[in-house]
Amino acid sequence: MPATDILELAQTGLYNRVTGDDWFEDFAIVQEDKGDIEKQISIAVGRVGICILIMMGRAWCRRPNIPGPYFDEVEYVIEIAENALINRGDSGTGKTAREAAHRICNLVHQHTPSGLSTCFICAPEAIRLADNPNGATVTYHCTFNIQGGIASS
Repeated sequence: MPATDILELAQTGLYNRVTGDDWFEDFAIVQEDKGDIEKQISIAVGRVGICILIMMGRAWCRRPNIPGPYFDEVEYVIEIAENALINRGDSGTGKTAREAAHRICNLVHQHTPSGLSTCFICAPEAIRLADNPNGATVTYHCTFNIQGGIASS
């Protein structure tokens, strides 16, 4: 199903960028708003030991008088949740959450998804440790921003 708004278009662009890299072929990759996320993460982390969740974090509208609204900056977060015991064992990918975070930053930084006229850039805090969802023992957040203004209409 095609993306229906600029925020979804950007999130889908991130999803396509990550899933298009063969290095992630054995990872479970989930988009926000695509069903029961918590359950999908728990199942994926329990099965192969690692899961990626792609979601929008925040959108800033610093020009309230411009129709649209006009988003000056939009933040997207890619979460990598790993159960190291499972993931680094025989049934896992053998690829760590830290390695995945680094690879994601390399893939996404300065990438312009199809349908957008602006690119993603790594946020100042590009990779950080985050709270662990169910079943994970280490979790990283990779944060990206789209700048330069996005009219949502």
